Amino acid sequence: NDKSAHAGGTVFEAVLRGFRLDLHCDPAKQPPGDVCNSNGMWPVQLGLSIAPCQLQHGGTAGQQLACNVSLEMTRAWTPTHGGGKAFNYRLDFAVYVYVTVLVGSADSLYTARAVQPVHAQGGNRQRAAQGHGLFPLPPPAEAGRTSAAAALSTAAPVLVGLTGFRFTLLHTPPFDIDGRYLERLHFQASNATRVSNGVQYDWTMMYYSPATVVPVHVAYDLWPVLLSFPAPDALVRQNGHVNGTVCIDDSTFKCEHKGLRQTANDLVKFAINV
Repeated sequence: NDKSAHAGGTVFEAVLRGFRLDLHCDPAKQPPGDVCNSNGMWPVQLGLSIAPCQLQHGGTAGQQLACNVSLEMTRAWTPTHGGGKAFNYRLDFAVYVYVTVLVGSADSLYTARAVQPVHAQGGNRQRAAQGHGLFPLPPPAEAGRTSAAAALSTAAPVLVGLTGFRFTLLHTPPFDIDGRYLERLHFQASNATRVSNGVQYDWTMMYYSPATVVPVHVAYDLWPVLLSFPAPDALVRQNGHVNGTVCIDDSTFKCEHKGLRQTANDLVKFAINV
């Protein structure tokens, strides 16, 4: 495992909390004779990751934490030419990345990143790829340096978070175009549990398309990070979740016919008992 960054006895780590992707097709920016079919895209690859943070001197502002974020995004038309929908040759996008930064003393926080991402393959018409991962116990020399590292073998609360994810649609003969419709996207690391040789967790990855979409092979990558909180008063809750609902009208579908209001955003309260 890659250890979390340390500076003067302080531990810090950045965890991916969420992201937002806004797409827009401007008719004025298309080649002559081409039109916008919508503000959407047929994705081929989407990856988002946070590099290990570095502590920098910020002059009069003091020390600053720099956490570089990487985005990979590729799109294409579909083998069926979008079912009659034109390809947007120019598509503008804006990406918002939501990050939680954890900072604590070496006695209250221990984190470790996986050396390699979790990798799996599947298909856009298959069940989610699922499995188990393991963060092994730190070497004895490291565990002896801080009570936080040693806490991995005690009852200190542990969680597993994400620092990145990626899906890539693989070229799948006989189809010569790689873009596909996206119906469901799922990346998750959960259920951190102590075992005899470290901390085990579950992972899930899925890119799923509607039944009318031709098959394509999919490669997945997931970057997990281990979080341990050995402070006596640490309060950790695992696996909580909430459900939100969004709905957008189109030419043939109306949200109100399903008893829903039209909205692209939903705000849901998340209750934590303390």
